[in-house]
Amino acid sequence: MKSQNEQQQAVVDEFTQKAEAFAKMPGHEEVLSMMLEMVSISPNDTLLDVACGGGGVTCALATRLKKATGIDITPPMIEKAKKLQRDLGISNVSWCIGSVMPLPFPDQSFSLVICRYAFHHFTQPLAVLEEMVRVCCNGGSVMLVDIAVPMGKRNAYNDVERMKDSSHVSAMTPEEFLEMAEKAELRQIKTRSFALPMKLSAQLKPSLKVSQVEKIRSAYEADVGKNNLGVEVRLDGDEVYFDYPSIILTGKKKA
Repeated sequence: MKSQNEQQQAVVDEFTQKAEAFAKMPGHEEVLSMMLEMVSISPNDTLLDVACGGGGVTCALATRLKKATGIDITPPMIEKAKKLQRDLGISNVSWCIGSVMPLPFPDQSFSLVICRYAFHHFTQPLAVLEEMVRVCCNGGSVMLVDIAVPMGKRNAYNDVERMKDSSHVSAMTPEEFLEMAEKAELRQIKTRSFALPMKLSAQLKPSLKVSQVEKIRSAYEADVGKNNLGVEVRLDGDEVYFDYPSIILTGKKKA
């Protein structure tokens, strides 16, 4: 397994290459709608969006609360987030380039702490969640959104995902997310499972060689009708489609 520093560099390298494509990836609005159904937000809330990427969720939630902060380790992602903020004319958002281990904020700094589709990049997911809980106010809310693959399909899923994304560490199972939340001493834990439709071609970064693209596509095509990867691969003409099995988990920090 990579060291923390090696993994952080892998994430920066990966998402520097695909910052533009990631910011435009479909599905953000659908996921945001489900997130809003899972947590109560008031005009007095303060938000931290961990691994905020291009800032889409940060900016969307900022319009509903007092102050929002987005942190991401990849500078081009933060540049995308700043541009989005300027384009939307939002003034109550600040951005930080930094690591999640540790988060560069004092204890109990935010009433809502979220992280969306990043936990599969972390070598120490429980430690990251504990950091999120640390910076959350007593009685505040913590929310995770990520891929959640059944145990029996995880190894095959990880193998193929690493072909596309060199910074992918491992998907977790729904049961592991729940266990992790309990270890982090969250209360009133709620979960929601859903599938996020994706098009394979939209996920293949330009730096991939033709041989790599063909290998990835072949792996997906071989899983049609089998679902060994757990992503329900299907074909439509020349396009390969699949579903990211996902989970939203929310919990309260004890008061």
